[in-house]
Amino acid sequence: MSGHLFVLRGDLTQLSCDSWLLPTDHEFTLEPGWLEHLPFPRPPIPTTWPANTRSMAWDNWPSGLPKPWLTNTGAEPAPVPWFVEGAVEFVRRASAALSGPPRAGRERPLLGVPLVGTGRGGARLVKGGVVSLLLPALREELKTHNVDIALVVNTAAALAACQAARSADSWPLSNEEDALAQSLADHAKSGHLALFFGSGVSAGSGLPSWGKLLEELAEAENLDAPYRAALEQLNEADQAQVLALRTPSDQFRERIVQIIDRVQHYSLVHGLMAGLPHREAVTPNYDGLFERASAAAGEPISVLPYEPKRKGWRWLLKMHGDVKYSRDIVLTREDFLRYRNQRGALAGVVQALLLTRHLLVVGFSLRDENFVSIVDDVRRAVPPGPGREPLGTALLFESAGPLRDLWSREISIASVGSARRLEIFLDRVLACSSESSRHLLDESFSGFLKKPELILREKLRELDQLPPEVQALPAWRDIEKLLTQLGKPGPPLR
Repeated sequence: MSGHLFVLRGDLTQLSCDSWLLPTDHEFTLEPGWLEHLPFPRPPIPTTWPANTRSMAWDNWPSGLPKPWLTNTGAEPAPVPWFVEGAVEFVRRASAALSGPPRAGRERPLLGVPLVGTGRGGARLVKGGVVSLLLPALREELKTHNVDIALVVNTAAALAACQAARSADSWPLSNEEDALAQSLADHAKSGHLALFFGSGVSAGSGLPSWGKLLEELAEAENLDAPYRAALEQLNEADQAQVLALRTPSDQFRERIVQIIDRVQHYSLVHGLMAGLPHREAVTPNYDGLFERASAAAGEPISVLPYEPKRKGWRWLLKMHGDVKYSRDIVLTREDFLRYRNQRGALAGVVQALLLTRHLLVVGFSLRDENFVSIVDDVRRAVPPGPGREPLGTALLFESAGPLRDLWSREISIASVGSARRLEIFLDRVLACSSESSRHLLDESFSGFLKKPELILREKLRELDQLPPEVQALPAWRDIEKLLTQLGKPGPPLR
């Protein structure tokens, strides 16, 4: 299978990938927006370009972090192909320079590419032309390099244009998988999709699973081999209870925080899920990576129960605590036994979502005792009947046979086979659910529009010429909202 081109809205500096294109110019100028999330202190920037080169690795970059490649895309003015050629050179050079296993255990390396030249660069007025040429150029490179590419844009209009450009693409999915992706997209577009994600999502960033987390905590105790072997025979909640009893409570939880906080880059799955239309999400994860991905996708999020729900914002319920509030972390047997008494209201929120939304479960094994108990309460409250739809859909890596039977009354189970196939599946869901007209009124995408779209755009622009007394009508608020959704110019993000 050749590499896959992913498209998402986000912040390339925060995405977990192997290498990424950092735009600069012939003088190595870096715009402030690219510097905010880079590590500091940073290695010195080069002072000269090697001959016949527009893309070069930023040497001495901190090990373990996604590696930026300084790429000259700063010419002004320049023809659109010049910007695209810079991105192509990055892909070729970065692919050839890769060594060692892919980051965070991915099946193949991931390269990150922005919509080159369209921020403050020389292609900012011809974004549509860049979209038209960049996507096919990247797809062509994937035929000869053993990598995946994430095209990361930072505006809703750019995402809409890129997704529209992919409308004729095919995804390496079965007919059944494609139908499921479109069904989930329909739930998302109608406002009925909610997310529930587990540690498998953060594993793509390099964070440990629950089992691996316990292994690290056990290693810190320097246990002798017989004791360690006996400990591993217990279930995970009891292992955590034993380790907690051997360590002062604050120190035990501080170790958890240190393990979680060492990873600051969100995974591709975080980014794809953040782009899905939804308002509610639930996770047992302690980390803050989904919050980062959502903010980068233009959807700031309130974290419950710790922050007030802000008007218009998404919310994320942290069922098992947050690293910012380490005393609340749920990990041990004692934590689970006391959960319903201490956090019954949180369980009620999940139950409400099961009853009122279609829950998309990602990176979660369906074996968590709290989740099983919550679903059982819903099962008893809602009697089975003919035509009752499932409460949600779970995407699992393993074969769904026994689990499908076990959960047949509540959750529809789909096996995606591997972490990379999960990413491709979610990319398809995002492509199907993306609004395809957010770029319509953005002049910089004119070269990308077809003739009927240009006619419609001109008619819509005439609405702005209506007299003030018309624009003062209550109905004008709805019209203005529509125009904004279709890309009516506003202040830039960067």
